[in-house]
Amino acid sequence: MPKKEVTEIPHLLLLLCVFGAVFAAILVYFNLHILHDDAYISLRYVRNFLNGDGLVWNVGERVEGYTNFLFIMLTAVLGALGIDLLLAARIVSALAYLGMFVLLVWYVLKQRDTSRNVRSDYGVILPLFLFVTSAGFIGWIFAGLETDLYCLFVGAGFIFTLLAMRHNGQAVSWLVVASFAYALATLTRPDGGVFFLISFIFVAIFYLLRQPSRFFVCCFALGLPYTIIVLLHIFWRHAYYGEWLPNTFYAKSYGIPLEIKLKDGISYAFEGVFLYAPFLILFGVLAAVSLLRRSVNRLSSLYYLWVSVCYIVYIILSGGDYMHYYRFLIPVIFLSLLSIGWYVADLQKKHQWALLNTYTLVLALAVLLQLSFYETEKIKIVSKVDMGVEEQEPEHFFSQTPPTIAAVAGYVVGNYINEHWAKGAVIAINSVGAMPYFATDYHYIDMLGLVDKHIARRVLDPEAKRAPFQNAPGHYKGDGEYVLSLKPDYIILGVNFGHSKTFPRYLSDMEIIQDSVFEAHYEEVTEWLPVPEYYKAFVRYWAGPVLIPAERWDDGEMAKVEMHTPLGIKYFTLHEQVVYQNDKMRFIYYRRRKGSENNGL
Repeated sequence: MPKKEVTEIPHLLLLLCVFGAVFAAILVYFNLHILHDDAYISLRYVRNFLNGDGLVWNVGERVEGYTNFLFIMLTAVLGALGIDLLLAARIVSALAYLGMFVLLVWYVLKQRDTSRNVRSDYGVILPLFLFVTSAGFIGWIFAGLETDLYCLFVGAGFIFTLLAMRHNGQAVSWLVVASFAYALATLTRPDGGVFFLISFIFVAIFYLLRQPSRFFVCCFALGLPYTIIVLLHIFWRHAYYGEWLPNTFYAKSYGIPLEIKLKDGISYAFEGVFLYAPFLILFGVLAAVSLLRRSVNRLSSLYYLWVSVCYIVYIILSGGDYMHYYRFLIPVIFLSLLSIGWYVADLQKKHQWALLNTYTLVLALAVLLQLSFYETEKIKIVSKVDMGVEEQEPEHFFSQTPPTIAAVAGYVVGNYINEHWAKGAVIAINSVGAMPYFATDYHYIDMLGLVDKHIARRVLDPEAKRAPFQNAPGHYKGDGEYVLSLKPDYIILGVNFGHSKTFPRYLSDMEIIQDSVFEAHYEEVTEWLPVPEYYKAFVRYWAGPVLIPAERWDDGEMAKVEMHTPLGIKYFTLHEQVVYQNDKMRFIYYRRRKGSENNGL
């Protein structure tokens, strides 16, 4: 007697759908205000482009200080329609998020075993559940940068490459589509070229060993469209900027000792993998089981493991990153979500429902563990009490993830500069996002080198002392002597709200305060700036001290903090982040003394 088909979705899946929808809504709430200062770098390029000044940061200077060409162009299209540029950037990311959702649905449905009963919905619902409950994807809708768009194209390239190796009849067509997807990923972030190269090597080995007769045509199908598109962009870059490589390559990779990048990259990868461990461990175990059992998913597992491991090695070699949700690992997480369908389908075919239900519950628990993301900043505030700092009033606590302090202070300081400083003044800064965006009519010197060719090409001494925040790509470089030689009218040390010379944050800061020219020709100025109502909660959130690892900065005079962690005792120095009193934020900057133009500066 044939088994009766199941006509209703199991209660566990219904519960999962409800839980996923609620958790996704919570993630949206947590991330509504998240915004990274670097988003405004791209938006300044977009605004100058729409104003007819070209794709430049400083008008009249052609320097490629961005790493997201396609994202900028798409934002510019919406901006040309009259949409606010920050909203336009978020719309592009939201559409990319929807694109990932559609891509995931299409792919898991394509893998679905339609000959079986409705229990096969496990293979559809589980990947989607994990996607909508993953903090990184939703967070980067609002943060203002290209992460979601990049993940969309990387995921598309990965899927179509895999489909090509699985379906011989359509291999060439799928590989051509994959080639276009990887090309778009590379235009979105240059790192897309790494994913393409990794995939190309895998495809070449696959066809060389399995189907030698199709080796050349398949390699040609994957390689040609990508090569044409990327080369066209490279030739355009050289014609427009006069460089074969973007300036960001020199600022973030060139001339930085390998041991420095390895140390920071390993730390970044370890912390990121640790935070995403509930997912990565589960996927890794299932992939290993698939390989050992020689299941139908063996090819998929090999491809996923090859791409993921190689890309994480690349992240380590590049020195990692510092932005929200360990964004460089998010593409690997998206590929992991795609792989869920394969393993679930395998369990379904063997009618291992008890194991599948257990697996589902474990994944739901893994999602709950993501809540640790939202406790990180709270711990920073609560720990102030342990450090003998007065506890903040309850109403000062801002539970949602706030914009970065550079974005918040950049808005406040940028508006102050617009009202009080002479137009056309030359300003030396480290945070080149929000403040230059809101204070438009000024010429800026980027002391970190993202949009400065001279600083970007500096070769660092591996034995030299590192500044406290000289610990991530884009923050390694600086040149104090060079900055002073440009005779800026104003210098803002540290982040946008400014730091005194007693605590230099970056390399240029450290070299500037040691230069006799600075002491002779610049004077410190302190202002108290009113904070608009909307930004008050954010400024209060960031107000107070932060912990700096003692090995990064300890001048013997700063307050020491001992913290007991699961990894042992760590020592930190206490540093003041933002000073906020009576609804006003302290702003420290250095102004060129009157008459210094006639005294050799």
